[in-house]
Amino acid sequence: MIQNDVQVGLEVINPCAGSVEFDNKGVPITHKAGHGIGMRSIVAFAESNGYLLDFRYDQKKFAMRLVMRVTG
Repeated sequence: MIQNDVQVGLEVINPCAGSVEFDNKGVPITHKAGHGIGMRSIVAFAESNGYLLDFRYDQKKFAMRLVMRVTG
């Protein structure tokens, strides 16, 4: 987590043995029943607040970055 005067950034990185599939907007998706609900909630939260959200998968690591504006 990092913060400057107007933004807070959060990056979460997890090891991931399997591959990750992304939709046409770059959001990770799954076809397993009962999975993916949390990711859709994070996307909805970011979109409804105008925050930046990014996902990536590289070298068996999955990462999510969220950048939020600080209001005072």
